[in-house]
Amino acid sequence: MRRDARFAWRSLGKYKELGPGWIGTIHWGTEENPGGSATILGIEGGVELRHNIVQDDETRTEVSERIQFRSLPCRYGGERKYWACPRCWRTCEAVVMASNATFWGCRKCLRLRYVSQGLVPRERLWRRAEQIRNRLGGTDEEGYFWKPKWMRQRTFDRLCAKANALEEEGDLHWVWSLRRLGIPSLEAAYRAILGESAS
Repeated sequence: MRRDARFAWRSLGKYKELGPGWIGTIHWGTEENPGGSATILGIEGGVELRHNIVQDDETRTEVSERIQFRSLPCRYGGERKYWACPRCWRTCEAVVMASNATFWGCRKCLRLRYVSQGLVPRERLWRRAEQIRNRLGGTDEEGYFWKPKWMRQRTFDRLCAKANALEEEGDLHWVWSLRRLGIPSLEAAYRAILGESAS
């Protein structure tokens, strides 16, 4: 299930019969906390999304949004389909439900940011290092990385070195932020956390 109410064209690419009369469903949320769902109805030249908003007094309000297709030619022939944003008509690969669930729009219209854009530099570096380590398959019970069977040793060593360099750079950013707060070193930070007096 999807974590957010995001509707991408690629999620419909496998349905060749998409057209008037076609019916489907999109879900968002998690297994533990389902967010909701919307019905997809195929119309001429696009789709119509329908979902209900449940108010605090248990009343339901039906919301309907029509989203048109837009085809652009590919460099080596053929065409690729995109959405036309129902708010600004910008060509986009995905539309997102607004926070009040009353309409859909593109990332520009809703002024949405990527997760990395909301992180400070050290968190951005740590996140990149974690993404590389997840690509390597994570760690075992003792915290060691093992080379995946399909990966070359040179590639594995390069990715490990890159992840370590990113993490070290993130640590340097963190130490610099501590110094700006008047904490001279990591040892002083640990002593402050543990409640010990600095010597």
